[in-house]
This record gives sequence, C-alpha cells and structure tokens, in this order.
Amino acid sequence: TSAKNIRKFILENSDDIQLIINLKNAVSMDKSSLNKKSFSAYRLQKIYNKMKNSNTPFKVSELNITGDDIIDEIQNIKPEKIGVLLKTLLYKCVNYPTLNIKVSLIKIAKNIVKKNKKEYLEV
Repeated sequence: TSAKNIRKFILENSDDIQLIINLKNAVSMDKSSLNKKSFSAYRLQKIYNKMKNSNTPFKVSELNITGDDIIDEIQNIKPEKIGVLLKTLLYKCVNYPTLNIKVSLIKIAKNIVKKNKKEYLEV
C-alpha cells in the first residue's frame, strides 16, 4: 500500500487511528510468541506522526479556507458544491500539507472549478 493511500486511510479514520494502530499491534503480538509489533501498525504510526508533525489538516475545519472564502472568490458556485470542493482541498492537503495556505487553496479551488464548470457553476 502506498503512503498516499495510507494518508487517505488515516484521514478517513482520524478519530480512531490510534485505536486502530493499538489493535493492529495487539493482534500481531497475539499471533507471535516473540511479542513483535506489527510492521503495518509501525508504518501507519510513522505516517500518522509525520502528518501530525507537518500540521496536516485532518478535518475541513482545519483548512485555512472556509465556505465563505469560496463564495467570495468564485462567483456563481453552486451552494451544494462548496462542501465537495472543501473536501477535495482537504484531500490535496493530506498529501501536500504545505498547500494549506489560503492563497494556495483559493488558487487550487479556482482551477478545480475552471476544469469542471458544468459541475460547480450555476448557469
């Protein structure tokens, strides 16, 4: 499994990720008489720690952009697409946390909308 997929898994399970890691370790130790920790749990923990240390946003509310910012910057955006756009930005930041800057996020949002006008804009 790629690190990108692991980051996505961590994002989707961020509220329970430490429990998942602990369970993976417990299952691994139970299967092994050598009390070895699970390599997959180790990798998951390592990537999770790296994400936390790099200030990766785990929730839309942790993005440095809001729905109001999108409304102000992108005229005629369909109101029901604002959440979809914010979630897309969150997934971008999971892989590239340095993008979590308002100016960068607005630029990315505008590019996404520009490429998908029919989906995002009211006529």
